[in-house]
Amino acid sequence: RSLKEVPALLEHGPTLWPSSLGDNPTSRSAITDAIVVCGGIGSRMGSLTLNNQKCLLPLGGIPMLDYIVRALTAVGCRRIFFILGHYSSLVKSMIGDGKTYGIEPVFQEGPFSGTLHSIASCLPSIKGPFYYVHGNVIFPTRLLEELWSKYAETGYSQVALAKTAYSIRHARVHTYPDGSIKDVDTTGESSPALGDLFIGIAIYEKKLFDDFADHCTKGMAELVLARSIANGCHIGAVYYEGRWAH
Repeated sequence: RSLKEVPALLEHGPTLWPSSLGDNPTSRSAITDAIVVCGGIGSRMGSLTLNNQKCLLPLGGIPMLDYIVRALTAVGCRRIFFILGHYSSLVKSMIGDGKTYGIEPVFQEGPFSGTLHSIASCLPSIKGPFYYVHGNVIFPTRLLEELWSKYAETGYSQVALAKTAYSIRHARVHTYPDGSIKDVDTTGESSPALGDLFIGIAIYEKKLFDDFADHCTKGMAELVLARSIANGCHIGAVYYEGRWAH
């Protein structure tokens, strides 16, 4: 997690170093599918997105989406579904045939009535769990590894949360002491009293969406979390303690 760990690691030697994602002692294999939502208009970005897709805005000269795709491939993703809308041609041009990233891209174009509807369009081609990532967030690959490790340990869906006081149209979540989710607020309100903030990164089990997506496709994807918990399903949470902003 930081360079402060280096002396202890050197003292103990490689045989006692933490295991990486690749040699995690679990029977569960890496998750190879991902859905990246990158179709928003980006109205809050003003003139920056008049002629560009917000997920392609550069940080350090590199489009945000490039960071995201490389993080997903680093944890084993080989097929990525890109949910497209505003300036979809620019996203297609950047990703191309996927060979630069070593992936098989699947481009899903709307119109969609909401994020849940866009995910539903991908489900017929997805057989198991998948990563779900908003295309306008930057995060360390380590966060995906922590989600995967928790998923491998528990066998149920995991979402990334942050303890922050503000949000824009993101779900809020209360958790139990063991890290499982108690309840979900999907109004998009910013009050911290409604819970900790879902930051747009998760591992979802496909079965969460199979029944729900057939008859209710409007609104944010996290509507399935609220319904699943009400039906007795377990959903876990991993807290991201780094800097985060929408």
